[in-house]
Amino acid sequence: MGARRYRQLFLFLAVLILPIVMIAVQGWRLSVQERELARTGLERIRKRTAADIGQDIVTRLERIKSQEMRNVPGTPMRLNNPSDPAVVAVGWVDGERLVWPWDAPSIAGESQEQDPEFTRAMDQARRAEFAEQRYDRAVDLYRQAVATARHDTQRASAGLGLGRVQLRAGQRAAAVSTYRDILKLPSTVTDDNGLSYWSAAATPLLELGAGVDVLERVNDDLASPQVWPAVQMYRFRSLLEALRNSREHAVKEGAESALKRLQVRLAQLERTESLQRDFPRLPLSTSE
Repeated sequence: MGARRYRQLFLFLAVLILPIVMIAVQGWRLSVQERELARTGLERIRKRTAADIGQDIVTRLERIKSQEMRNVPGTPMRLNNPSDPAVVAVGWVDGERLVWPWDAPSIAGESQEQDPEFTRAMDQARRAEFAEQRYDRAVDLYRQAVATARHDTQRASAGLGLGRVQLRAGQRAAAVSTYRDILKLPSTVTDDNGLSYWSAAATPLLELGAGVDVLERVNDDLASPQVWPAVQMYRFRSLLEALRNSREHAVKEGAESALKRLQVRLAQLERTESLQRDFPRLPLSTSE
């Protein structure tokens, strides 16, 4: 009887346990299948979302490209004023080389022929300044050079000489006025090194206590969408670092703020220079 009871008990437990085990196994299988379906579904969603985002990016890039191509004249640009904030710089391809606007020669410099009258006036002024050290006479001669100048580059060159000899002649107020006139010139009026003439006038203005004027001019250029060449950007930094040491609290704070904005522009410049170096290795089509 004892063995029969054990067999009955075993059968009873088997009848109860086996269905439970089968239900548990089936539930586990269903759970695994649901997780797999969920994973597959999420993967499909991720792929579809990535494709949608990619298409949006391509569409926007095509729109930006079309807009910038409409804005770009037929000849290489001297100015770089992108119409979309996503554009850091707009360049063109010369063979296998990527060229940025600041790499091109100055259009103004190429088109300006030598002016004998202006050259003669400048030679006389420099002789009076450096050889004869007759600063009052040099002031008059540089004024004549300014009067005979035919374009901004000549006016800036003569103006820098005029401001210099005015200081040597003790005409401090006149020198400040002369340098302030140069500070108002367009940023595209540059010397042979690609530096804006106004930034050459900024250094003596700092020494003459006109830091507010210089800070305003630097901020104007930093607010511009123009992407400046490295030599000009580092001139900005030099000026702002000098302004940061100003005794005027407002000028000092303004210089600190401008330096932070300049760091952003310098980072953009570094990316454009990196792209220029890597461009020959990029598998890009230049047929369009």
